[in-house]
Amino acid sequence: MDSAVVAKGSLLTLSLPAILSACQRSQLALEQGAEFRVFDAETAADLIAIAARIIPTDDTPGATEAGVIYFLDTIFDEPKRASQLASLKEGLLTLREQLPPDGRYFYELDEKQQDLLLSDNEQTPFLSPCAF
Repeated sequence: MDSAVVAKGSLLTLSLPAILSACQRSQLALEQGAEFRVFDAETAADLIAIAARIIPTDDTPGATEAGVIYFLDTIFDEPKRASQLASLKEGLLTLREQLPPDGRYFYELDEKQQDLLLSDNEQTPFLSPCAF
């Protein structure tokens, strides 16, 4: 598939300078254990859990160690990304609606339940390969 078509369909497209800047700012936030700017604790915990299932920690660092949540928080803190942040939060709410009756948040599920839910939703706009 043409990469321009994929990028156009992505929830979030960034230029290389924007990516580098966000990486620097998010690394600093990770090192300082900074408060999140756009995510509440439950949203952050769910996004951390989702990223950890997609890029797990094994013999190399995973999404959690890389501070993916801080990168997302940095990117979505930009005012021009308000509609994309709303789409992200809407997608997460839709995912939460599919939780078992006794579950409120994705991060509370065991890994098997998380993987099943992600697998069932991998073709949705929220979890498509280029969603973020």
